[in-house]
Amino acid sequence: MRRTGKDVRLNVPPALVLLLVAAAALALLVLARPMGMMGGKPSEPGARRGAMQASMVPVFATLRGAGAVAGLRPAGMPREMPREMPREGEVLRWPVGQTLTYLSVTRDGRLVLATDSPQNVVYALHGRTGKLLASFPVGQTPKGVKISPDGSLALVANEGSGSVSVIDLEGWEVVAEVPVGEVPHNLVFSPDGALAYVTVQGADRVAVLDVGKREVVGRIPVGRGPHNLDIAPDGRTLFVANKDSDTLAVIDLESQSVVKTVPLSRGHHGVDVSPDGERVYVSGIGAEIVTVVDASRYEVLGQVEVGPGPHGLRTGPDGRRLCVAVTGADEIVVIDTQTQEVVERTAVEGFPFWLAVPGNP
Repeated sequence: MRRTGKDVRLNVPPALVLLLVAAAALALLVLARPMGMMGGKPSEPGARRGAMQASMVPVFATLRGAGAVAGLRPAGMPREMPREMPREGEVLRWPVGQTLTYLSVTRDGRLVLATDSPQNVVYALHGRTGKLLASFPVGQTPKGVKISPDGSLALVANEGSGSVSVIDLEGWEVVAEVPVGEVPHNLVFSPDGALAYVTVQGADRVAVLDVGKREVVGRIPVGRGPHNLDIAPDGRTLFVANKDSDTLAVIDLESQSVVKTVPLSRGHHGVDVSPDGERVYVSGIGAEIVTVVDASRYEVLGQVEVGPGPHGLRTGPDGRRLCVAVTGADEIVVIDTQTQEVVERTAVEGFPFWLAVPGNP
């Protein structure tokens, strides 16, 4: 190295210069490649669970009247996002099917599954680009779909065939169809993924499915028309909305019995338990409110007016914001969960029906 009073010059061998240039080019190629994609599908959906931070969380919605999935980030959500994801207030629409009802998303937000009920199909979409990756034929009239906590498989409730389809997300195929009872509607995994709880509307019960054995190992009587449901973070309590009695059944999973019934608005309903397990939020598509329930005392704390026909609803990972699909207004609204007030409304045309966010599928 030769130093002068004005600058510093390095005598670098030409071979080293070429090596440095090649390394820089290779690094640019790696960074430019779509993350998580291998062979046309997100690689190892469960391997990167938790990798997407709360500041990168989008909201996904099925647009039942438009045959599409929407990706958006309401203005009330955090600001930092990958370049492929929607900007604040922006709505991305991904046309994919005929009548989309329910959807689920991996923890890292890279894979979205959506049910097309008339077509008996589950679509797999890339969660950042909306690219259609696959179509899985399942049972008749699929409704609820859930991706397992480790991202290795998904379960689909088939109303018309009284079954649950099992999709292997590592082998990328449907591997089983398990009979569960008449008109199963939706389901949720236990926190460890070992069990799944399926609402069976035709029998007024919840079927307990052993995921590994792929068989029903229990049945829990609930109210009339069990529809949607969610589970407490500690896995001890199940909350089931009964659409035919407009009630929320609180189930102790150790005894597998209903310990309390809470009155709700007119259904049918969506259910979401807050990440800290302290509150349960329940929509009612036949009303204009979201009911807030104390998750330990099983009492109604209040109601939040959101607009006509609220259905799908999901809290973000930090629990400070609750997003609600308001079907009658073609909006997704954001509720501040501390003040229980609507703080943002985003127009989403096409009958927004169900919601999912990474970390709360």
